[in-house]
Amino acid sequence: MPAPIRLIPVVENDQRTVRFLAAFPAPAADAPPDCRPAGLFTGDPSTGQERAKIAELNLCAPTAITWSAGREVELGVYTFAAPGRPAASLRWGETIATVEVDLDSPLAAQEAPLPTLALFVVRPEGEQQQEAVIRLEVMDLEATQQVRVDAGAGQIFLLNGADGANQQAEWRASYSKYGQYSVTVDLLDGEGFWLATLTQSALELTAPAEPETMEVEPAPARPSAPAEPLAEVARPESANPPWLPYRYVRPAWGGVKTYSAPGGGQVVRSLVLGTYLAIQNETWAGGQIWQQSTRGDWWPPARWRR
Repeated sequence: MPAPIRLIPVVENDQRTVRFLAAFPAPAADAPPDCRPAGLFTGDPSTGQERAKIAELNLCAPTAITWSAGREVELGVYTFAAPGRPAASLRWGETIATVEVDLDSPLAAQEAPLPTLALFVVRPEGEQQQEAVIRLEVMDLEATQQVRVDAGAGQIFLLNGADGANQQAEWRASYSKYGQYSVTVDLLDGEGFWLATLTQSALELTAPAEPETMEVEPAPARPSAPAEPLAEVARPESANPPWLPYRYVRPAWGGVKTYSAPGGGQVVRSLVLGTYLAIQNETWAGGQIWQQSTRGDWWPPARWRR
């Protein structure tokens, strides 16, 4: 049965001071929280001290979501009096993990050869951009190794080296809300403990943009009855102040057209947004009032602002 915890000693440069870490294997996606009382013990043969407790705490194993950041926990630091090969042990609940610390000739860390990551693609997909496709190709994976893909939001995918040294895989991950996620590919040993991080990629999911709508000018209404004359607009010099001889209007949108007669007819001109016209006459046509500019062309005032 795989060990649920390991004790890792890290010897500092003085070859006397040691940092002790607790390492946890990658849990299953549905593994429940696991917290137990823990105690760290060691001895120092050069002083005759056989066993001493150097740390006591309540230690919780990480979940599938927190494992990438919490797979190792520092327990404490101890400085030995002299060289030697003292033993240290970690009690976690009913489990005991023991390790021998080499203070005489600590070996430099030797990097084991890593498998080759030939392909790694993370791409948002789906109509609402709340899914991602993950493609992975790994080569030279040992039979005792695993590749763990953490897609975020509690989604974990695995490749087992026992299934072959060269493997390809594609997974689809789903996310309940938009935002930034991190997709991490880790290499594990046969018991699920971390060996190396092969790669990591950021994933940003954003809501699709709303399509822009354009305001379209309605077609001019066809006259249903002949134009009916109205009373003439009062002469400008008698009805308005001398500095404002006419009433002015401007089109409500660009491209408004004026016509040669009330109710429609031939198009005289097409006006840009911001054009102002002076009203010199009005008449009734097609069930609405039409107005005439000082140039003689006509328009329906429903398309204009004062």
